[in-house]
Parts: sequence; structure tokens; C-alpha cells
Amino acid sequence: MPTSILPNLLGFSMGGMAIMLAFAGSKVFTYITEDGKKHSYFIKIVASFYHFIFVQTAAILMGILCQAYPSIVLSFIGFWSLTYALLVAPATAAQLFNTARIANAAASILDIDTPNKPPRSD
Repeated sequence: MPTSILPNLLGFSMGGMAIMLAFAGSKVFTYITEDGKKHSYFIKIVASFYHFIFVQTAAILMGILCQAYPSIVLSFIGFWSLTYALLVAPATAAQLFNTARIANAAASILDIDTPNKPPRSD
């Protein structure tokens, strides 16, 4: 089961990481990097994605190992690694949602800072 579920989830993770790294070319990037602070929001979100990708990769490898060498102990460890990999997904999705909220707030600040731009009609 991990070898059928987790590769798709790993693709989601890589896509989310690509979205985060795409912010590097935008003005919003200056807000999430917090002027280069060591523990900025950007570093936290990248670390979160790295953890998510690492856990999924470990669970996939454990699933392959369980298929090659079936045993109760490996199956138990494999089940919990799959469960943990699936439970980390909502936390990472929440990080993406928070990033979207920050980008949205930064966009409204950038609209205020941009002269000669017509006001938005929210």
C-alpha cells in the first residue's frame, strides 16, 4: 500500500516545494524571508517540506523492504511510517495555506505602496 499511495503524495510535496521556491522572484519573498533572519518563515516552510519529503521517502523505502522481506516487525514499523507520512500531509498543507495568507496580505500592502495604481474595489 505505501508504494501505491506515497509516490503520488511525494509528487504533491515536490510541487508544493516548487511553489515555495517560485516565490524567490516575487516581492512577497521579501516578507517571508524576514530580511534574511536565520529562522524566517521561509526557512520554516522549506524545513517543513523537507521533513515531509524525507518522511515519505523513508516510508516508501520501508514499504519496499516490507514487500521484499515480509515479517511482523517490519510490517509494524512500515505501518507506522505510512501512518506518520500521511499525518504529516495536513500539517504541510496548513503551511501552504498560511503562506497563501501571507502572500495575500503582502499583496494588499504592495497595492498600497504602489503609486498611480487605481484602488481596489473589494
